[in-house]
Amino acid sequence: MWVGRIELATLKAGGRSLAQNVNDLVDTKVRVNGWAIESQQPQRLGGEPAIQVEYRFGGTSRYGTAVLTQRSDRLYVWGWTAGGFTCNEPQVFGAIISTFQFLQ
Repeated sequence: MWVGRIELATLKAGGRSLAQNVNDLVDTKVRVNGWAIESQQPQRLGGEPAIQVEYRFGGTSRYGTAVLTQRSDRLYVWGWTAGGFTCNEPQVFGAIISTFQFLQ
């Protein structure tokens, strides 16, 4: 689902832990997309443990955030990237993350 530069991706967890899946995803993004990781911090998302990754990428060193959590055999990756001149994504993204809940 795309809302501006905010996205939600769901992936198979493949029987791996949240930390393993985050490390695999970050390693791939660093290698393939040129992410430069600024920080990785634990947090909670929808009542579940989560990891927030702050990164930069591209020739203009654009900023991005990804928050990853895992439930059952699904990995949920919320992300946004900065851009545009009227960038309200940080506030919208923060509201989505702070109110996100799993229904089941």
